[in-house]
Amino acid sequence: MKDKKYIIFDLDGTLVDSFNTVVAACKKVLASCSPDLMLSNDFFETYRGKDMEQMFRELAELGHISTESFREKYDKQYATDSITGSTVIDSQYEILKEAKANGIGIIVITNKKQEIAEDVCRQLFGNNTVDIIIGRIDAMPIKPRHVIIDRLHELDVISQIQCLRYYGDSVSDSKTAKLLNVDYINVKNS
Repeated sequence: MKDKKYIIFDLDGTLVDSFNTVVAACKKVLASCSPDLMLSNDFFETYRGKDMEQMFRELAELGHISTESFREKYDKQYATDSITGSTVIDSQYEILKEAKANGIGIIVITNKKQEIAEDVCRQLFGNNTVDIIIGRIDAMPIKPRHVIIDRLHELDVISQIQCLRYYGDSVSDSKTAKLLNVDYINVKNS
């Protein structure tokens, strides 16, 4: 694998618009923790295109639970329906398909739980579109942390040699690209 070239994509907000699915799961978690707390769709819209980790922290505080507890409940809720309301973002998907057609491998790095990320990619893109999926294994967000480098090395990928660019939409994606020493393309600005 050492001679294979890859491009990296963030998942949410870059390849997939999953915002409505995320909001639905968050509302169900909040309803279970704080039944009297009813947040409008306008409230959630303020988080669109922003770092979801900040949203989770703030929602946990509103629900009077720890961020870890909110994340755990969210993961369970989101896992029950991680696709309904999610759509593929065509412009980035075209880049992915062109790269794939040219023999370039596809890596997805996401703060979604590993098995959920695998399920989303399989359902929305098919079984053979994404070569490597690196998602969260524990409660900690994976981006931007050095654990990504370790996971890539375990898969025999050396980011600064093999990865051509990183497509993302958030500050954590930019920081992750810098950590990996890979050129970053912010899809919001392209």
